[in-house]
Amino acid sequence: MAVVTGSATFSISPVFDASSYSWTLPNGMIIVSGQGTNSIFVSWAPQAVHDGIVGDITVTPSNSCGAGIPSSLGTDISAIIPVKPSSISGPTKLCPGDNGVYSVFPVARASNYVWTLPVGMLSHLVLELMLLL
Repeated sequence: MAVVTGSATFSISPVFDASSYSWTLPNGMIIVSGQGTNSIFVSWAPQAVHDGIVGDITVTPSNSCGAGIPSSLGTDISAIIPVKPSSISGPTKLCPGDNGVYSVFPVARASNYVWTLPVGMLSHLVLELMLLL
């Protein structure tokens, strides 16, 4: 999958009596325009997406009396999918009544695992699916 440079606009409703807005972004995002206003246009590069852009986009309204209450939005931009798992280890044949333990080594960037049983596997058979840690 090719990842291209991305961009987006973020804004908040005008805050009463605010004369300026200060925005902070997670590493990898750049404000292209709008700093000081209630709306910004940001961009990011493919390498930043590859590395993962994770963090808060925060805006703080202010006026001559000082800073107001900041508002934040959590961001998580990543186009990297988990890598292919290693071979599944475990017995290749089970007899009725046998239990089998199947496992794979941890997969980079995976947050969960979905296992599919072979066609014909009876639901009353229990397979203990383990992840080697």
